[in-house]
Amino acid sequence: MPETLQALTIATVAVLPGAAYTFTVERIVGAFGSTVSDRVIRFIAVSALFHAVFSVLTYIIYCDYIHTGKLANGKISLWLIEITSLAYILIPISCGLFVGTAWRKNWRWVRIVTGPAPAPRAWDHLFARGPQGYIRIKLKSGIWVAGFYGPSPTGLNSYAAGYPSEPDLLVSRTIEVNGATGDFILEDGRPKSRNSALLLRWEEIELLEFAEVI
Repeated sequence: MPETLQALTIATVAVLPGAAYTFTVERIVGAFGSTVSDRVIRFIAVSALFHAVFSVLTYIIYCDYIHTGKLANGKISLWLIEITSLAYILIPISCGLFVGTAWRKNWRWVRIVTGPAPAPRAWDHLFARGPQGYIRIKLKSGIWVAGFYGPSPTGLNSYAAGYPSEPDLLVSRTIEVNGATGDFILEDGRPKSRNSALLLRWEEIELLEFAEVI
């Protein structure tokens, strides 16, 4: 039993900070390259980085509370245990939240962490950051449709399915276009919209144009 508990403790120490960080980043960015083997490597690598950064603090805690026998004899503050346990989780989560947010905002320095192009497909690269703008799509049937990618007045938000799911697209507001030419139909100088959403599958799309609204 002690050996089992020791193995579980080592596995938790080696994996938990990396897992907390990775899951937080993926919640914002997307689960790119999320195979089991890839995730295990990420968990261990990120955990090793956190342990390297906090190695001095870890050594001090070990010398003061573990090597001296205070932990085994119960001579340690319960508040210290609670704060250390929370920090062990909250620090990786905070780092993951910061990196994920920086990636969504396209801050240049974050490429050092994520790489220059972490998204596996151009589709994910376009939609993962949650842009807002006008979309014009030519279907394989030859008909043009259009819409606004972003929130609608009713609160419905547009959505693009990301990797590893099959791409599909929900556009919260439909924009009226000439179905034969794709030209926008204007009203008071602006594209005329409808109070309806548009749902499309990747297999239906031949061409997609996106004009981001800054």
